[in-house]
Amino acid sequence: MEKLTEKQLTDDEVKSAGLSKGKYFKVVQAQGQVTPAATSATAKKVDVEKKDSVAELSQQLRALKNQVKTVEAQNQRLQDEMNAPERQKAAQEQPVEGQADLRLSQ
Repeated sequence: MEKLTEKQLTDDEVKSAGLSKGKYFKVVQAQGQVTPAATSATAKKVDVEKKDSVAELSQQLRALKNQVKTVEAQNQRLQDEMNAPERQKAAQEQPVEGQADLRLSQ
């Protein structure tokens, strides 16, 4: 936000501009910046709220990532348990060479 001030024209400036007699002013930019206290305080408050919100979201994201890893590990364990009986069943169906000979000889 910028601040503007008015400055009275000198007699020479009035004559050079071809203006009739009277008081004339020009608008000039003031030196320095104007920062209303309420606006900067509000901006700081918003920045702090955003930082808090980002920190909270980061924590939630980490927690969700950990949950996903846990569920993936459980899923793998359960998948291994389901596959184990299939391996055992396949091993039982295949006759051992020595057992096959015994059945034939009887």
